[in-house]
Amino acid sequence: YQRRVHGTKNAAIAKEVERVANEIGRTSTQVAMNWTLLQPGVTSPIIGVRNMSQLEDCLSSLNFKLTPEQLASLDSVSSIDLGFPQRWHGGDFFVSGSTKVEYHTQDKYW
Repeated sequence: YQRRVHGTKNAAIAKEVERVANEIGRTSTQVAMNWTLLQPGVTSPIIGVRNMSQLEDCLSSLNFKLTPEQLASLDSVSSIDLGFPQRWHGGDFFVSGSTKVEYHTQDKYW
């Protein structure tokens, strides 16, 4: 199950990255790196290269901007089903930084 579902999901993400790359005349690596840099909480992606041309390809991801439409399509294809209980509650339970979480009781609102 896991290989089938995650393999299919990963293939869909790779296909969309490649589609965007072809659309704007960039490499898939450049699109993936650019997109990664724009994710909340990402300050610097970890890159692994074996030669200078791979390093130059990665660094070229800083030379362009993805459009809001391209970002939305990449975000959509890569969205994660958080499962229970987030799906049940319809909310995002992940917090970080100085986020304050308040637990409300029923009597506070009724």
